Amino acid sequence: MGQAEAVTGISKDFQRWAKQQGCTAFKASRVFLEPLKAYHKEHGEEWEGTVDDGSQEAVNRERIIMLRKQQRKLDMEYQTASGELVRKTDVLEMQGKLIGRWLDIMKRCLSRTDFNLIAKQFQAAPFETL
Repeated sequence: MGQAEAVTGISKDFQRWAKQQGCTAFKASRVFLEPLKAYHKEHGEEWEGTVDDGSQEAVNRERIIMLRKQQRKLDMEYQTASGELVRKTDVLEMQGKLIGRWLDIMKRCLSRTDFNLIAKQFQAAPFETL
């Protein structure tokens, strides 16, 4: 059940409850994921309303975890939209452009030999191909 929880995100408490209810995902000591997911999708809301051996507390913990994840995601989206955060792809693109401009300037200012030495340090193309 622990591995099924890690893979699907379906809690052990729900799995125990589903097994007691006759879910077909459980055979001997194995848990079959697709039937478990289908059962969770169909009966998840029904289970959330049950209070059995403190399982409501587990449901509440899971809800809190899910809400915190959603909050972090929304915070990141807001920070990106407001300009507080920059996407990694945008930074890498700008970095490539700046290095390209810098190499163009160095190409004009340095001898071919000096430029090729610097270009090797940046794994850039030699003078002839730029």
